[in-house]
Amino acid sequence: MKTESNPAEGEPSVSGDAKDISERKGIEKIQQEDQARLSGLIDSAMDAIVSTDEQQNIILFNTAAEALFGYAAADVIGRSLDLIIPPRFHASHRRHMQEFGRTGITSRSMVVPGVAQGLRASGEVFYMEVSISQVEIGGRKIFTAILRDISARRQLEKKVRETNELLQMVLQTVPVRIFWKDAESRYLGCNAEFAKDAGLTQASQIIGKDDYQLSWKEQADLYRADDRQVMQSGIPKLRFEEPVTTADGQLHWARTSKVPMFDAEGKVNGVLGVYDDFTESRRDADQLARTTRLVEAISQAQTRLITG
Repeated sequence: MKTESNPAEGEPSVSGDAKDISERKGIEKIQQEDQARLSGLIDSAMDAIVSTDEQQNIILFNTAAEALFGYAAADVIGRSLDLIIPPRFHASHRRHMQEFGRTGITSRSMVVPGVAQGLRASGEVFYMEVSISQVEIGGRKIFTAILRDISARRQLEKKVRETNELLQMVLQTVPVRIFWKDAESRYLGCNAEFAKDAGLTQASQIIGKDDYQLSWKEQADLYRADDRQVMQSGIPKLRFEEPVTTADGQLHWARTSKVPMFDAEGKVNGVLGVYDDFTESRRDADQLARTTRLVEAISQAQTRLITG
């Protein structure tokens, strides 16, 4: 049976109380649904998400964080963040967070090697990118970090760096001349031996120059014609002989090979060349040929004298 009080008598209304309770339950349901959606988003995030209170105790540890650090959320909630930070960084991390908290800045990135390092449950220390944010709720500060493991990337970067260093060492020590040009036959680089022929003290000085600006300017048209042939055809031109005037004004002979360079889309965007100076061997070969002809001439003369 429906019961209502007389408003004039100041008695509570049963239907009014029921309405308030219903509204509160509706609000609570909406809040619960919002909380469930937020939790779902956090747990489905690809990056690890860790939140702490002002005392740096963990209050949130998502699924990706569990995978990253090797701990179950239930085992870390309420424990100090030091659990997942290498011991040598505990003090510096606390100072950093205290300073960050005082700034009032809402977010900051930490990607400096030696700071952005994490500690897995296994004891493994690894590098990570860290973005930190802070928010104040009910007078309390909450710090949230989004973390990403970059160990594989750093390892790849190390391998690339080591490979480049090895290539540079080989490039600068091989006893041949190496150079590369853009599509306009402007030099993009060379090795030390090539720079020496050009009269340059450093290989980097070649960048941006063309053959008309170097000691072999008299042969520039010849070289550029070869460049065009290789770039237009896309076919290497290998082991051909050509003259080279070096910085000391001497004419040398080079045995040259040129191959096209391609961009990421497969289009020719330059030419890579290598040559060795075979002037001495060519001179020796010429001398041998002259000696051979002389011996043959003497032999023929002797034969005529004998038979004559």
